[in-house]
Amino acid sequence: MVEYLSEGIQNPENLAALTLNFSSCAYCSNEALEYISKVFPNLKNLKTLELDFSKYYRISNKGIEFLLQNLLLLSSLTKLKYNFDQCQKVSMKGFAFIKKKL
Repeated sequence: MVEYLSEGIQNPENLAALTLNFSSCAYCSNEALEYISKVFPNLKNLKTLELDFSKYYRISNKGIEFLLQNLLLLSSLTKLKYNFDQCQKVSMKGFAFIKKKL
């Protein structure tokens, strides 16, 4: 599923808003998050991004680092909303990394 999503949003130059809800996704991992986040630099006109990874049990601080490395490349982004509620493998260090980078 993640592979198809990534392929589907590779070239939408005019995409201004994107919402991705992976809440309670049992099949996603840090590797999936890395794969998805590699698409972000191609979204040159993206202004609003909403990400829900709540109850995403297989994501860890490493996944957050992948995500943020590519989110920081979105120069047109003006609104970011994210949810990592109940991500059991994300520590306070991971949340501090988010706060520091954003």
